[in-house]
This record gives sequence, C-alpha cells and structure tokens, in this order.
Amino acid sequence: MEDLTDITKPDLDSLVSKWKPLLGLRDWDVKISYKRSYDMRQGTEGSCSWTLGNKAAFVSILDPQDYADGRWPQDIEKTTVHELLLLHFAFL
Repeated sequence: MEDLTDITKPDLDSLVSKWKPLLGLRDWDVKISYKRSYDMRQGTEGSCSWTLGNKAAFVSILDPQDYADGRWPQDIEKTTVHELLLLHFAFL
C-alpha cells in the first residue's frame, strides 16, 4: 500500500490538470486542497463547491491523516474525479 501522506498539494493540482481535459472541463478554474475531517461533512471523502457564472470551483479532499476506513485504502484520484464530474451537473 502506498503512503498516502506523501500525496502533496502539487500532486493534487496535477490530478486536476490531468482530469480536467479528459472530463471536458478545460474552461473551468478548479482549485483543490486537503481539508481536515472537522471541516467537512461527516462521512465524506470529498466535496465540491462552484460558481457557475465564472466556471470556478473548489474541490476539497479529506486529509489522509483523517481517513479511517480500514476496509480499503483511500483513493484520492477517484474522489477527485468524482468531485470534478459534479461540475457537469452544476447548471441544475
């Protein structure tokens, strides 16, 4: 199992850069960062907030030190992609 604490802020930015064009989100300005569990809704691994008018979004990923689900390792890339996909439904 990889050491999830080694996924740095630049690594998160790289994930966004990788997935934005693949998901058709090139025109979105997306910022991403870790958040501690006490700053997120209980039981969530990620969240996304956006402003549709200027296509700006902020993605929060649960800080690995707060990930407590021992059934499987935290999948930061999967969570990032999930949160980015929500932007396709922002107009709703």
